[in-house]
Amino acid sequence: MTKTWSWFEIQSAQNDRFKHFRSLLSTKGIQEHNQFIISSNNICEEFIKKIQKNPEDLNADYTVLSIIAPKNKPLSDEFISSLVKHPKFKNLKLYLIDSTLFQDLDPLGTKSYILHVEFPGVQKINAQNPPDKDRFTNGHHLVLASGDPKNLGALFRSALAFETGSIVLTEESAHPYLPHSIKSSAGAVFQLPFYKSGKLIETIEFLSSLNSNLKLYSL
Repeated sequence: MTKTWSWFEIQSAQNDRFKHFRSLLSTKGIQEHNQFIISSNNICEEFIKKIQKNPEDLNADYTVLSIIAPKNKPLSDEFISSLVKHPKFKNLKLYLIDSTLFQDLDPLGTKSYILHVEFPGVQKINAQNPPDKDRFTNGHHLVLASGDPKNLGALFRSALAFETGSIVLTEESAHPYLPHSIKSSAGAVFQLPFYKSGKLIETIEFLSSLNSNLKLYSL
């Protein structure tokens, strides 16, 4: 017999939990809480599949904290039951949000459910905090300074296709976990290793100092 799951309802924009979710639409909120939201149905499904069956394909130890759905489109008890069997979903919370308010959390206009995800933070590398010595010894690596989330996501997608070793994001770059970045990357932001660093020129000089034979590309 399938368990019946309880959903918390949010009907006001003044609700603290709603405010928290909305803060994750900004770089500031993502960095402050080490959390983000995924609002693309296909990417949500692929993300869930990788956590459950192929976690080695992911670039971080992600945990799904919540599922958010519009009040008029709750998910089935069978679907929720299939998720909570996995330890990364065991403390899953469920939220139904007024359909009008839901639009504020769905900048892509998907009208589908949203995953609320926690990640361990993004490692910052520079001369004072160098990366593991073996990380930048082989392959080619990409330094990105794109401030446009859509362009950044597209660059991640291309980098994954060309088997880029890793990506270094300068301080000018948009955040890869913004909704438009995630969408345009087709989920590549969850697979490619990436780091944060300083300004573009400083980053290139620093990385070049690690290995004179390093293949660096900047966009």
